[in-house]
Amino acid sequence: MMIIGLTGSFASGKSTVAEFLIKAHVPVIDADELARSVCSPGSMCLKKIVSTFGPNILNANLSLNRKALASIVFNDQEQLEKLEAIVHPAVHQLFLEELKKHKAHKESVVVYMAPLLFEKNLELHFDKIILITAPQQKMIKRAMVRDDISYEEAKRRLERQMPNSEKIMKADEIIDNSGTKDDLYLKIKNIWKKICNQDLDEK
Repeated sequence: MMIIGLTGSFASGKSTVAEFLIKAHVPVIDADELARSVCSPGSMCLKKIVSTFGPNILNANLSLNRKALASIVFNDQEQLEKLEAIVHPAVHQLFLEELKKHKAHKESVVVYMAPLLFEKNLELHFDKIILITAPQQKMIKRAMVRDDISYEEAKRRLERQMPNSEKIMKADEIIDNSGTKDDLYLKIKNIWKKICNQDLDEK
């Protein structure tokens, strides 16, 4: 089974690429979804988060209030590292469990979409890594619309991640997502054919 990493900076277009792949029946494991799963109400992760950051990061129904937590960690590196130390090991364990399931189903290819793939030194888990890039101003504008945040907040979040220049040196394939969705789809189709020897439309 080939394991492909899909990564890119904040608002680069990873999710759009993942949507293309899912429509073509390619299994995609989403690190953000795994993070939501391990932080579900009653989970050990959520209990540790509440113990670390206090009960104010909970909604009335005892689910995690992500905006409240984000307001604490995004502007404080020490607090962010505390959160990551709780969540990332649990996410990684769930990722390995998901891989086992796909292997049991004899999938030929599985994609793992992880925004912090390089930041967390996960490269060795993948046969190939696809990096989605876009100009910084375009990513900032996308994030402002998508997440309803200010220019300054979007820029600050983007700058907390590894620069594209460093990621490009580590990736096997790079897709420039500065054009239209049709352009992006054509690029992922071509790369998929190159690395998997499969046509997305024919899976």
